Amino acid sequence: MSRGGIRAGAGRPAGSENRNKKDIGERLDELNCDPIEGMVDIAKQAIKEKHYALAGQMYKELTQYIASKKRPVINQKETFDLAVRLREAFAQVTPKKEKDDDLSFLD
Repeated sequence: MSRGGIRAGAGRPAGSENRNKKDIGERLDELNCDPIEGMVDIAKQAIKEKHYALAGQMYKELTQYIASKKRPVINQKETFDLAVRLREAFAQVTPKKEKDDDLSFLD
């Protein structure tokens, strides 16, 4: 009997919603609640009342629905240099084994 690995038809189909997300969506529909519309209303009201930090936060949250967050660009040379410096620092801290530490006298 095989276990693990890729099998045809295994798992949830791509693009399907999980049960919890579906239940929440249905509940919001029952309550006639649109969270995105609510955030827009809060942002507009915050602008009117000059609460720019709150408006900015709402717009930041809304932006996630239309634009994905970009991955930070990692400079590979800097990463490599850091790894080299860490190895060098570790080598300086690690005590070197001396011949006196050899237990050959027990033979």
